[in-house]
Amino acid sequence: MKASDKDFDVRNFYSYYGPSHYLGSRSLVFHIHLDTDGPEADFYKPAVYKTLPGIKHYDDTTVIDLFVHALMDLLRMNKELFIKDYAINEEGEEYIVAVEFLDDQTAEDAVRLLSQWFKSINAGKEKSFAIDEKIRQLHDDFQESLVNNPTVYALWEEGAKREIPVFYLPEENQFQWGYGKTQLRGLGANFHTDSIKDTEFTMYLDQVTDFLTMCGYPTPIGATCFTEDEAEKEAKKLGFPLVVKPAAGARGYGDHKNIGSGLEVKKAFQKIILQAEKDGWPFEGVLVQQQIRGKRFRFYLAAGKFVAAFKMPPADNESSPEKVHPINVEMAESIAGFFNIKSLAVDVVAKDLSIPWNEGNFAITGMHAGPVFFESKTQKSVFAKIAEKILSSHFGFVDHARIPIIAGNQISQKLSEKINDIARDYRPSLFFGSLTRDGVFFNGKYFHKNVSHHQNVKIILRHPQTEMALFNHNREKIYESGFFHEGADLVILENPNWAEEKLKEMILPGGKLITIEGGEIRLSVNGETKKTILFDKETRKEEKLLEMLNPLIKELLDKYEPTTH
Repeated sequence: MKASDKDFDVRNFYSYYGPSHYLGSRSLVFHIHLDTDGPEADFYKPAVYKTLPGIKHYDDTTVIDLFVHALMDLLRMNKELFIKDYAINEEGEEYIVAVEFLDDQTAEDAVRLLSQWFKSINAGKEKSFAIDEKIRQLHDDFQESLVNNPTVYALWEEGAKREIPVFYLPEENQFQWGYGKTQLRGLGANFHTDSIKDTEFTMYLDQVTDFLTMCGYPTPIGATCFTEDEAEKEAKKLGFPLVVKPAAGARGYGDHKNIGSGLEVKKAFQKIILQAEKDGWPFEGVLVQQQIRGKRFRFYLAAGKFVAAFKMPPADNESSPEKVHPINVEMAESIAGFFNIKSLAVDVVAKDLSIPWNEGNFAITGMHAGPVFFESKTQKSVFAKIAEKILSSHFGFVDHARIPIIAGNQISQKLSEKINDIARDYRPSLFFGSLTRDGVFFNGKYFHKNVSHHQNVKIILRHPQTEMALFNHNREKIYESGFFHEGADLVILENPNWAEEKLKEMILPGGKLITIEGGEIRLSVNGETKKTILFDKETRKEEKLLEMLNPLIKELLDKYEPTTH
């Protein structure tokens, strides 16, 4: 069998940034040509399994399955990334493939790389293709993506594990977990629920030092100085050795340690000024402090609770976190209790963390809102623990990340307004977001209409007051943007086409389906018909539908309320 020149041609790339009619997650969709008379899977296996031995256990019998398993292996980047979903649909001599992704550009690059590689195998040129080198380049490119950041990835993965909806807001360069009023937004370990003042405060070491001193926490004695003479005078008062560092400690100028003379103080002072000028930051003084002898450690805290402590800088061969005395844990949590920050790092110098801070050489040298994470293997497990504690502190239950969602394929603006009225009769203070063909509405008042359907869905989910949402998805919009939102509690379908039928797969546990067809309105739960209402005239259809909807809307309003748990 001989492959045609078109074999493994790929085209029509399209990214969906939420569930679509192809896949229940973010997906890259593309067409791939495979000649029915081309080589079979066994022809490609030796070369593919040699490079990607992790997929050998599938023992694929078709070329398309082999190609897609190879693609999913590439997309996991040798890091066991959590993505796993894919779908394959046959269309003549082409297949439409949808694969879950984290970074859309890397995903498309991976598809094109595999296409070229399989073509080289067909041509007998795989040995000169340098696939291993090209995969390494793909990994390097992924390293530059936002989702490769260990903090970002840990939070995204934890959200996926807990079935908390998560999506990226490119306009704001941040992620969102949960919908509407339940949401948590942020990038890395900084969130919209964090106090701006508290976050800003941790950037200034002089203020942090004064605060720690006021509270009686152990911290090096020192003072902020704005001239060389002032710094030299303070140094002589404190005694040597000293540390000289920028008062705005998070600016990244660097610390100068083991300062042993007035001359060295002046040199350090000048270096800090020059570095500030180079980096474009205003000079805000230097902090002259006593130098505490010992090892450097960092405490990690999430939602005010201690997670772990590691030696700094972390080493790749670390075997476990440091053993920390309970009194030191209590101290770290006590400090975190003063700040409205979900993720906090506390830097200390100590001889041994297993010794209580008030019994040994121990000093707190700084704090960071949104700790700077490192790539050490051991600390990746710490990221996961921090992510778990952050999300569990905000979302006590998975349901706390959700709001009631109604979705359908022929929900008119008039029907949407009637549903809004019913819901607000039950709960007058309700904030209701809806999307129909006419655009986005909040509490029945027109807001905006983007050209992009998924942007309109996103506006409603992003609004921090949204308590109930309604989305109308017709075939054209589904093809264009997918559904974007994860799941629905009530789906209303009237004579749906195959793409609109996919809304049935969006129904969440306990959710309900209403179908309208041939003078009949049917309510179903888990495929079982619960109620049927007939209508003899088209003009009475909406009246009968609202009759069925009225009690269901009351149920929806109560579905995700915390008091129900």
